[in-house]
Amino acid sequence: MAFVFDPAAALATCIGHIEAGDLDSLLEFVPDEVIDRVIEMRRCAGGGDPAWLRFTDVLQANAAPHLYLDSFAIRHLAHGVPRSLKLLSAVRVSHDRYLQRCAVVAESGEEAVLSFEMLQQECLENQYRGPPLVRKRWMLRSVRGESDAAGGDAAPLPAHPSPSHAPELVLQAQLAALREHSYVGVFAHASPANKEATGPVQQFARLLQSPAYAPLLGHEGSETLQRMQPSPAVYMELVRVHPGGALGARMRQEAAERAASRGRRGGGGAAAPKPGLTYLWVLSRQGEGGPFSGCWMVDSVQPVDSLPMMPPPAPPGAE
Repeated sequence: MAFVFDPAAALATCIGHIEAGDLDSLLEFVPDEVIDRVIEMRRCAGGGDPAWLRFTDVLQANAAPHLYLDSFAIRHLAHGVPRSLKLLSAVRVSHDRYLQRCAVVAESGEEAVLSFEMLQQECLENQYRGPPLVRKRWMLRSVRGESDAAGGDAAPLPAHPSPSHAPELVLQAQLAALREHSYVGVFAHASPANKEATGPVQQFARLLQSPAYAPLLGHEGSETLQRMQPSPAVYMELVRVHPGGALGARMRQEAAERAASRGRRGGGGAAAPKPGLTYLWVLSRQGEGGPFSGCWMVDSVQPVDSLPMMPPPAPPGAE
C-alpha cells in the first residue's frame, strides 16, 4: 500500500480510479473499520473468501458511521463511469480533514456536484524487519451530492423533464407544484407509464383531490426521511409531508393533545412533534427511443401508514 501524505494527491488518485471505472481500487482509501465490518459480515454469512472484497461489498455493508455515500454518489460513481468530472473548489478544513467539490456529468446526461470528504487516520505499515510503524494516511469519509453547481437553493426548479435533472430535483419540483396546486406542473413530471395509468391531466387532478393525496395539495412543508438508489434506473424517496389548511390544523391540535397527555402521565411537559404524513416516491430513468429518453420521471407516489413519526435522519458527519 502506498502512503500518500497530501490530501489533494490522495483524492486525485481516487478520482483517477473513478474515471477509469476501477472502483475496487478505491478500497485502498476505505477506512479499516469498514473493511473489518465487511469481512465480519461475510464470515457470519458463511460466504466466500473474506480476503476477496469489492467496493460493492462496502456499499452493501451499511457502514455510514465510517463511510457515507448518498444517492448522488451511488448513482454517479457506483452505477456508471462519469462522462466528465471537473474539479471545483477545495478547502483543507483542518489538519486532518479535506473537502473537494467536483462537477460531474453522467453518461445519461445527468448533472451534479459531488463533495468528497477525506479524513486522515492512523494505520500500521508492515516492515520487512522490525515491528509495524504507525503511519497516517488520507481516507475517504463521505461523498455527497447536490443538483446544481451554482444555483443552490435559489435556482429555479425544473418545469419540464430533462436528462440533466437529478431525480432528487425532479421530486422537489413535483412537491413544489403540489404545494402550489399546480396540477399541470405535477403532471409534467409524471412518467408515461404513470400517465397511462391515471389518464389525462383532468383525471389526474381528481386523483390528487382524493383523501389519500389531498394532504399533498397546499402542504406547508416537507422533509426527506430516506433516499434509496436500488438500481441504476430506479430512485426511491420517503418524504414526510406536513399538510396545510383544516387538515393540518386538526393534525397539529391532535398532536398537541397527545403530547400534553404524555406530559401529564410522565409528570412533565412534552413538546408536540410536528405532524405529518409519509409518502413513498418512486422515479425511473426513461429508456432510449422515447420522447423523454434519459429523463428521471415519477412512476408512483404511495401513502405509507406504518412508519412512526420521527425527524429526518442527518447523514453521519453532517454539520
